Amino acid sequence: MKNIFRTILFLYTITSFSQVGTIVPLNTFYQDIQSGTYRKDINNELDPFIGTWTMIKDNIKYTLVFQKMQHLLVTYSSDFYNYEDRLVCKYETIDLNTNTIIYSTMNATLYDDFDIESLGGVFNGELEFDFFDTPRCNRSMRFRLYNMSFQPGTTIPYQVMYYNFGTSGYFPENCPYTNMDAVPFPLPLGSLVLTKQP
Repeated sequence: MKNIFRTILFLYTITSFSQVGTIVPLNTFYQDIQSGTYRKDINNELDPFIGTWTMIKDNIKYTLVFQKMQHLLVTYSSDFYNYEDRLVCKYETIDLNTNTIIYSTMNATLYDDFDIESLGGVFNGELEFDFFDTPRCNRSMRFRLYNMSFQPGTTIPYQVMYYNFGTSGYFPENCPYTNMDAVPFPLPLGSLVLTKQP
């Protein structure tokens, strides 16, 4: 009898969390939706950011690979959840002086493997990302990509402006560094231009 009850409860839980309510554009604010809503990239506004992008600063090459994941379940509490489309990003940092890989998450495949994910939709040509760096003392960063178009009449590659607007994070007791500022960070903290690779 207990097994039957558990099975019914399990099936009810799966059913209640797999139902999709209303589908709304990705940039719809959370306060304007109900639980179960799907914030979908209806207008494909994430698509221009998908692909492999590179930038070089201080002879360090940064490669970021953005891909879209659709219909992700996001649970905020036991009585509020929604689904949404997001971009996730894997990255690699190479020292061009020695051709040595310093950091890499290029093996990421599952959603939980990615440290970088987009937040919401594109507003005024900008897409915001969170980067939670678990391996390096849980340091976090938020950055934006600004959509820059081709220059009219030229073949200059499609580019976006990458710019940082803050790092944060709590300092865990078991962190091997003396303070949060001493923790190495795999992405640059300044503003750079990312160029899309063919």
